[in-house]
Amino acid sequence: MSSSKRSWYWGVIIIIIAFCVVIPLLKHQAESNKLKLMVTKGEITQEEAKISYINLGLDLAGGVDLLYQAQSPSGSKEVTQDQMVGLVEIIRRRIDPEGIKEPIVQQIGNDRLNIQVPGETDPEKVKERIEQTALMRFIDAQDDHWLADDIVILLAEGEEPPDENGDQPASSEGTQSDGETSAAEEGTVDGESADGESSDEAATSERKAKTIYVPADRVILEGSMLKSASLGLASYGGYQVDISFDRAGSRIFAEYTARNVGRHLAIVLDDKVISCPTIQSAIPHGSGFISGDFTANEAKELAILLQSGALPVKLEILQSRAVGPSLGQESIDLSVKAAMIGLIFVMLFMIVYYRLVGIMADLALCFYAFVFMGVLSSFGVTLTLPGIAGFILSLGMAVDANVIIFERIKEEINIGKTYRAAIEAGFERAWPAILDGNVTTLITGMVLYMVGSGTIKGFAVTLNIGILISMFSALIVTRSLIYIWSGTLAFQKPFLFGFGTTGRKQ
Repeated sequence: MSSSKRSWYWGVIIIIIAFCVVIPLLKHQAESNKLKLMVTKGEITQEEAKISYINLGLDLAGGVDLLYQAQSPSGSKEVTQDQMVGLVEIIRRRIDPEGIKEPIVQQIGNDRLNIQVPGETDPEKVKERIEQTALMRFIDAQDDHWLADDIVILLAEGEEPPDENGDQPASSEGTQSDGETSAAEEGTVDGESADGESSDEAATSERKAKTIYVPADRVILEGSMLKSASLGLASYGGYQVDISFDRAGSRIFAEYTARNVGRHLAIVLDDKVISCPTIQSAIPHGSGFISGDFTANEAKELAILLQSGALPVKLEILQSRAVGPSLGQESIDLSVKAAMIGLIFVMLFMIVYYRLVGIMADLALCFYAFVFMGVLSSFGVTLTLPGIAGFILSLGMAVDANVIIFERIKEEINIGKTYRAAIEAGFERAWPAILDGNVTTLITGMVLYMVGSGTIKGFAVTLNIGILISMFSALIVTRSLIYIWSGTLAFQKPFLFGFGTTGRKQ
């Protein structure tokens, strides 16, 4: 193996180690500092401030358990199966937009839903994300400028707003709400942006939110036409939600903005105005953003809600509780102890049977376990008991790959090749068998992830991550270690390598 090739191998290994160590440490330190500050302010207790490098599932660390009753929008408790299927998928996307937390969202009976979210301690926070309808509309405000938190009520064709004893007619100020609002999103819609700067008049005035009645035909676009929504940075230094529409939505948006330059377009979420920018020019590409006085978390939450879609039914909470781990700490400790004992026996077997190269394989396995945990921590993957099973299975695949490689090297040495040539040929001959075995396992894991849910997905995620790392561990790390040792005097003693004595030494 050339020195440049060897340097490349080790360079890749060092980068991966740095990635798996530095990122989790930085994340852990930032979260730890934040929690310490919250403890100092008295917002949380010292017990609540404990954090872990790896997210643990409900069975290992507890979480939030919720039970909901689904009701049709009309108020009837009869909901269709299609609505329940859509509800399950929407809630899963809201709770776990990255697909790594492994929440359990399952239908119970015809109209009940059980939701379990691991690692969460505040049921109210989870409920807030789940229960918000997230029905977004873009409404033609014409020449009126609506303020943030104004309530917008749509009137069906022929329907009149409440009489003068109640609210005032459409587009005029209606009854006053109890809460006050101080921010007016004046802004503009120009090109691909909606500027979130507040007007001087709005910034210096406060008034109670009003209720506005408008005909339903003034709705230009609905959230169902959104293609994507994500957290973005605003030009004025705050946060915003970047959005883009599908093809039909983009066409409607382009036509509307071209016809209504200089007028106002209200962005309304769950009947409440978020912003009401002025259209400065036509927007042909169907993309823009929602601006406001958002924090990073608020903008991220809104993006998740919009991306997941509006709820097809109403939800009534039946039960809400924070739960402890389903396994006692003693059971968890015993499981970890059993896994460690199994790993030690495997490593001892490799040393006894393959001697010095067995030690190299064991070092590669340690590297595998180290990188695996680093990946879980870096990407926030939740580890459950089925996930641990997936890890152990992939660990076995890593050992199997090393065994195949060593046996191929033995075969090459026994037909008279030098050690260096045997190593090269052994890895080349072992690669097809390792690739076939791991690819078929990866396909199985991907199928389980796509069709499974909850704990099945947890098993599939850790299995697939482990398989990919085990292939790298066997083919890069083990190979590099053997090549390094192949130039030493120890390698000239076949007994230390368990390769036999038939081959030549150089």
